[in-house]
Amino acid sequence: MFWAFVFSLIIAVVSMVFAAIFNQTYVPTLVFVATFIFSFYLLTGRVVRYLIALADGLDIISEGNLDYRVPILREDELGRVALSINAMTERLDRQIQRERKIEKSKMELITGVSHDLRTPLTSIIGYLDLLRTSSFQDQKEYERFVQNT
Repeated sequence: MFWAFVFSLIIAVVSMVFAAIFNQTYVPTLVFVATFIFSFYLLTGRVVRYLIALADGLDIISEGNLDYRVPILREDELGRVALSINAMTERLDRQIQRERKIEKSKMELITGVSHDLRTPLTSIIGYLDLLRTSSFQDQKEYERFVQNT
């Protein structure tokens, strides 16, 4: 951007000198301004369009589309920015996948532990119900129920 500004300024000054040669009063200033704006736009247009593309890509990624990758069209600082955005997106996607896997493992652990706790409790409740309702035949069976409980 800096060099585009410098080149635009040089081009505008040169065009102003040519306009001054023709001894016009306001023409050199108008030529300078018009030439500067036009040349600056021409020299920076691609950079600005690429910045807009990067911003649009960041919007897509920020909306949750982690499969989207910003196009890397340049090999300068903006290209490195695009490369970094893509690397950040890949790391974020891996981290989210890892967190989902951990959450799934946690849910499986909770399910397994709750099953392991429910099974003995069901047996204990059954034996206690048998003892409470006096559903045993003799003292030996009563002691076995108590022992199993």
